[in-house]
Amino acid sequence: MGKTPEYEREVSGFRLQPGSTRADYEAVLKKYREQGRPDAIHPAEEVCSREVMRTDGRQPRILLTNVKQLELLLTRQVDVELFDHARLDFIVFDEAHTFTGIQGAETACLIRRLRKFCGREARDTVCVATSATIVDERDPDAARKFASRFFGVEVGDVVCVHEEYQDDAWADQRTLPSAPAADVKELLARALVAVDAETPDAEIRAVYQQLTGLPLEGDVWQDALHRALQANELAYQVRQALEKPRPLDVLLKDLRERLGRVLSEEELLTYLALGAAAFHEGRPLFRPVLHGFVRGIPGAVVTFPQGNEPRLWLSSEDEIASHGGQDNLWRVPAYTCTTCGQHYFVTHLKDFEFTGAEPGGGELAEGGSWYWGTLDKDHGGCRVVLVDQVLSQGEDDELEEERWSHPLFFCRHCGSAHPEETGRCQGCGAVSEMVKLFAVRTKSKSSGFLSSCVSCSATSLDIQSALSVARASPPWLPSDRFSILRKAMKNDAVVNQRFSGSTRTSLPIVFAYRAVPTERKPTAYSRLSAWVHLKFWTCIWKTSRFS
Repeated sequence: MGKTPEYEREVSGFRLQPGSTRADYEAVLKKYREQGRPDAIHPAEEVCSREVMRTDGRQPRILLTNVKQLELLLTRQVDVELFDHARLDFIVFDEAHTFTGIQGAETACLIRRLRKFCGREARDTVCVATSATIVDERDPDAARKFASRFFGVEVGDVVCVHEEYQDDAWADQRTLPSAPAADVKELLARALVAVDAETPDAEIRAVYQQLTGLPLEGDVWQDALHRALQANELAYQVRQALEKPRPLDVLLKDLRERLGRVLSEEELLTYLALGAAAFHEGRPLFRPVLHGFVRGIPGAVVTFPQGNEPRLWLSSEDEIASHGGQDNLWRVPAYTCTTCGQHYFVTHLKDFEFTGAEPGGGELAEGGSWYWGTLDKDHGGCRVVLVDQVLSQGEDDELEEERWSHPLFFCRHCGSAHPEETGRCQGCGAVSEMVKLFAVRTKSKSSGFLSSCVSCSATSLDIQSALSVARASPPWLPSDRFSILRKAMKNDAVVNQRFSGSTRTSLPIVFAYRAVPTERKPTAYSRLSAWVHLKFWTCIWKTSRFS
């Protein structure tokens, strides 16, 4: 990820030798992970530098890029030969439903330019577009018509491949267990810890027996659990009840009518957790994924402990408490665009203005330089919107080249801004490396407030204080901040099997926790555990079965 190195000597990581197998790759990867090394592992076939990409005969067979970068490659003389007489057997677009409006039209033209440059006709290239949301109930052929326009092919040449569901084989004779005598809250907690443990066998068996009153019989606990749940009437009815999204209270009422007894939240969640861990031939019985929708978290801030990498906190109080009030770091509020998820930092500076070519104002410092000291907005501080990156930019785009931005260097301790790196803050005198951020130019009539998003150009801009998914990593959320999350919830929580891999998402922010990883060994249940204890689940979506 990130920028492709210009020269081969700049490529970092471990390069596998020609002839290496997948097993060799996995062995090296395992070794590095066990050692805690973040180094990338490069297969022999991977082209890692632009120098090699531009070498005749060494062009990559598969090019992973984005639309803006592809357009740049086709217009830059040094790169255009990359596509000279390229076979162009396949063109693949993920999340094709996002290519609508002007962006979709421009991308469609780019596809035709690429084919023309490579000397290929429409029939010579297999075009693939993946999407889970190109659906129109009024027009069953909406996806085919979209692909026809997008790729420039006849509608009759488009084939839609839909997902197909594979029914689980439930036992003909099933037993309905009675309500567990043990504390179901404790059972749920134990189950969530057990499925994340290195050796969960004994604890899983103990939890299941206390939950159902029946032992797990079999040597391999995943298979044994899978067979036991297939013969469990309660698990079967849960599966049947989750064919469509259900409010949690309605679901529990429905299950009470189906089963003839009361089923608690904790008992239901324990079954979902165990069902997700019940593997047979590489497939779990249930595949729950939790989505929490957050409207905004007032008070979210970032600090810059080292370098230019921000660390995000749910509140200033969290940051202060974590360091005992001794870190003395600048805490800047974090915001995000509700349309595309572009994150911003907002601060207030004394006598600052950026409505022209360069920032103006400030106060003189030693040596004839100047700076902008921090000043609270209640005392007349001028609002400043900052970015450290733009989500829509290509890897070769530089913020320094944008006319709407200007680099500033901030003291990581007091937040004073300087026009250039000085090594010593003119505001507080602290000696340390400064944080490089980019001020966003605004209009004079609304200084300090954006009229459109710098990433998606949304004009009806609504920027809310919230976690930015591009910067937030949910597993670190501290338990003592759940109250903040609960207040910020949009009151939607969903469990299903569909997992969005996008980290660039608009509000409502989606935390998608895959309760079952792709490997056989369950390793991600602790994240689900955190949400279970929040107690604000309102919906559960179907635990679908994929072929």
